Amino acid sequence: MSSETLYAKARALDALANKIEKAMDAASTAASSSLWECPNATDIRSAVAGYRRSATNAATQIRLEAGTVRSQAKTALDHELDEKRKQSGHKQPTK
Repeated sequence: MSSETLYAKARALDALANKIEKAMDAASTAASSSLWECPNATDIRSAVAGYRRSATNAATQIRLEAGTVRSQAKTALDHELDEKRKQSGHKQPTK
């Protein structure tokens, strides 16, 4: 896969993580409102908090994967640049 494709995948994963993390915001805000009282409000608030934690954990894991993909993209970019240097006849810098 090209570095460009991998960087795009990493950006898409970051965007997905942001959406997942924000998915429970409206429900959490509504559940925590004092206007939203009912006999089982405490149970519902606990469930919403659990779902929010799960969403946050999922977003964290997706961001970790995005970081891995970003690292792969950097490696691919370095390889692509090395190949271009070889094709153009330039010497590679020594490490």
